[in-house]
Amino acid sequence: MDRSLTRFFAGIRTETTREIYDRYLRYFLNFVKIKEANGLLQLKDSYLQTMVEDYIIHLKGRGLRKSSIDGQISALELFFAMNDKILNFKKIRKMSPIQLKIQGNGSYTTDDIKRMLEATTSLRNKAIIHCLASLGCRPNAFCDPPLRLRHLKEVKDGYYSVLMYEGSVEEYRGYLTKEASILVKMYMNERSRQGEVITPDSPLFRNLYRVVLSKAKPMTIKGIKSMILEILKKMRGKGKKRGERYDTAMIGGFRHRYIEICAKNRLDVRLAERLVSHTPKSAPMDKHYVNINNIQDELFNEFLRIERDLTISKEEKERLGRIEAEKKVTELENDKDKRISELEAQATETRDMIKGIYALLGRDTT
Repeated sequence: MDRSLTRFFAGIRTETTREIYDRYLRYFLNFVKIKEANGLLQLKDSYLQTMVEDYIIHLKGRGLRKSSIDGQISALELFFAMNDKILNFKKIRKMSPIQLKIQGNGSYTTDDIKRMLEATTSLRNKAIIHCLASLGCRPNAFCDPPLRLRHLKEVKDGYYSVLMYEGSVEEYRGYLTKEASILVKMYMNERSRQGEVITPDSPLFRNLYRVVLSKAKPMTIKGIKSMILEILKKMRGKGKKRGERYDTAMIGGFRHRYIEICAKNRLDVRLAERLVSHTPKSAPMDKHYVNINNIQDELFNEFLRIERDLTISKEEKERLGRIEAEKKVTELENDKDKRISELEAQATETRDMIKGIYALLGRDTT
């Protein structure tokens, strides 16, 4: 690897961003017909400025949206900055198109996810889909760093939590529904039966393999997206397309569904924000002063309020509905017993008061 790329990658914090920026840089090199990145550094700054401007005009001509072009500008800006080439990126950013209404903002329905599960026979794929639906996380949460078995923790009664973004400031725990927890356990048991030695460092979701005893490699975000795309193709289409984007983002559709369910059930806003790892500008102090480990019980109890809506299986929804109904009956009976006890206590207090008044009057209360 040439020195220019070494410096470029040194300025990138995550593996996912590195892959994206590397791809964007390759696009630019192909456009200017230069084989190696180091060749760019041999050119004068004024010539590079013109090349980058021409490239942005080319991208606009292809109809790319502002967000796509801005990402490529950021990659080029970092590359040249890390290699001491000073270009006028303020001018270059002014060439980016206007921001249009966000597309790809739709959400999957429960029926959509049910059809995804029916479109695959792989236990691994089913477990991934259930986890995406249950966690409502961003795509990178599965791979940055890769989820491993040690990140899976039983909360209680067969429910599991998943630690994501381990070691970073974004670290948080999400929760799996009972059906998602069962699918993940079934998937891990399948791997054990096939001869894989499962350890705490084993990837939660591994790449496909020909020889089971080969070293287990975690799935990449690219692998997960490819898997979902193949399933969507089997469902005869990903959805309606507007311009360059679909109404529902491939992975983001799970997250949008999760957040909509939180809103529908009127969850406590601050706890809901924690469940999806989102810090609003109105309450930034939570991120710095609240120890997430001290509110796990509150978070899990809040999650249980939306478990039924997150659940995919009709049978499991009905089971949770019965449990919820039985819980309400028990609460009503307890309230009734409590109210009867309160009324009996009030009656006894009233009788005693009347007896006291009669005693003061010297009258017999019998």
